[in-house]
Parts: sequence; C-alpha cells; structure tokens
Amino acid sequence: MGAGQQLEIRGGKWTIARLPAKMRRFADEYRVSLNATKAYKAAYERDGKVISDAVAAVQGHKLLRKAKVEAYLQEQLEECSKRTAITAERVLVELGRIGFSDIRKFYDKDGKLKVVTELDDDCAACLAGFDYTKASQYTYVRRVKLWDKTAALAMLAKHFKLTPDTVDLGDLGKLSDEELEEKVREVAAELFPGTGLKGVPGHGGEGDNRL
Repeated sequence: MGAGQQLEIRGGKWTIARLPAKMRRFADEYRVSLNATKAYKAAYERDGKVISDAVAAVQGHKLLRKAKVEAYLQEQLEECSKRTAITAERVLVELGRIGFSDIRKFYDKDGKLKVVTELDDDCAACLAGFDYTKASQYTYVRRVKLWDKTAALAMLAKHFKLTPDTVDLGDLGKLSDEELEEKVREVAAELFPGTGLKGVPGHGGEGDNRL
C-alpha cells in the first residue's frame, strides 16, 4: 500500500484505498507496540515538537475509534496472519505453555534430567536454554532456563481482562467524542495555562494535527 492511503466503503464494508500518511503511520506503529500513546507520539511528533503522554493517550484512543483505522488494522492483521500462519489461538497456546510450565516435567521419575528429545511439546515450548559446566572431559547441565512465566501470565491476564490497566486514563475507550474533547481540554489547561488550546494536537493553532 502506498503512502497517503485511506479507506472507502464498498459493498457495505471498509476497503483499503487511501489513508492519510500520519494516520497510517499511527496504525502501523500501533500494530507493533499495541500502545496508542506511543503510536501517536511516533506518528505526530516531528521537528522537535513534543506531545505529552496525556494528550497522546487521548488523541491515540480517538484514532483507534475511527472506523477506517479499525478496518485498516483488522485487514493488516488478517494479511499478516495468512503470511505467517500465526493466529491468536496459536499465540495464546504458546503463552499458556510458558505461563503454566512445570519444572518437574523436565525430570524423569528417578529425578534425572530428560534429554531434549524426550520432552513433550509443552516443555519444549517453554525451554529457553541450558547453562552448562565442565568437569574433566565431561559437560554437565547446571541449570535449565525457562522463558519468563510472570511475563507470559501478565500478557494472558491482560488479554482475558483479568487485571486492570496499570495506568488509569479514565477508561478512554468508553468515552464519547465529546467527553474525549473535554479530556483534551483539561489536559491542555494543565500544559498550556492561559493559552487555551493553542498548540495542542487536533485543536488548531501551532502544531495542528487535525485528523
């Protein structure tokens, strides 16, 4: 897809046609980080202009609510899944293997470490490597290293909405456009006291980034 593409409605569905360059950059950055704040700053911070995290969070979530951005992200996700054969189900299975890994499964009933070829798929998936030590002419496995269980469980918990977000930004995804606008104005009043909304992305003035 070339620069400056956006989406058109054809047959009742959004179809990729042309998406503004900055909006597309935001969407592409979001696909990588899954962080609307970081994605917005990456797309709209240019030529030394700095956008606060609070403003970027509000504007980033507003972009994610746009139908054409949602459609673009969904279409890119589907294309990526087809190319790589990576599906959401497969990712969740792999995270589950790591998050619920059991070190006991690496040993046989006599307490001896199994060789790699004896490991089942669950154990093999969570194995990060071995630490070795040498004694005389022999090499021994000193430690079995597994992928980070805590990180895997945290990602699973986030996916299944088992824990609240670490940063409370007022549940921006549930705010109406008017409420989001008011949130931006509150942030602007703190960042630019006495200057109104001048210089705040999406509200005119210097650094205008209207979408």
